[in-house]
Amino acid sequence: MRIAYEGREYVYSAEGLGKAKVLEREGLRVTMEPGQYIPQAGTASTGTATDSADAVDLAIAIVLEEVDTDVLTLGGAALSSPFALMQHFSDRAE
Repeated sequence: MRIAYEGREYVYSAEGLGKAKVLEREGLRVTMEPGQYIPQAGTASTGTATDSADAVDLAIAIVLEEVDTDVLTLGGAALSSPFALMQHFSDRAE
């Protein structure tokens, strides 16, 4: 997925279902990976960033971490397409 914000252009991608998600722009890479499971809190995420990352880069990566991006992977798109098709038809029904 391509994102533009305040003159910055990013590419956001997922390495696979349940795997690391990467936010990149020229000279920058922020990686968010699923971490360990914490009872009563859920799964924690672990992130790494290059030295050139600033607060805006980190904020975008953290916000996108909470967005369902599974459809960015080939497997996720294949699994979600039947549901998207059903949603499309139900939206058009009268």
